[in-house]
Amino acid sequence: MHIIFCAIVAKTRILVASQFGWCYRTFHLCPCVSHGDTAPFDCDVGHSTEAEIFRYKIEIRIFRSGNSCNFVFWNRECELLLGLSIAQLCHTMIKAGIDDPLEFPLALISC
Repeated sequence: MHIIFCAIVAKTRILVASQFGWCYRTFHLCPCVSHGDTAPFDCDVGHSTEAEIFRYKIEIRIFRSGNSCNFVFWNRECELLLGLSIAQLCHTMIKAGIDDPLEFPLALISC
């Protein structure tokens, strides 16, 4: 068995905004999205928690040679690429007066 690595060089043109923005609320040991505006938060599987835990989910669209492709980066990949946990990024945004969770942080736009 051979492992092949491939690198694509392209320009990121668009951060694709989903209905949830660039992050989602979840559970400590469950990858499901939690629902509700106030605690306790519930998921479709039946878990419930009082804690708000956010994770990255960033979708980008790249363009190369007239073609485009969407990529989804999840929490682990985003933390590695940005060098910043979502808690650190949210704290920085709040200090800057940004409290809309659907607004893309400058750290994401400038990547």
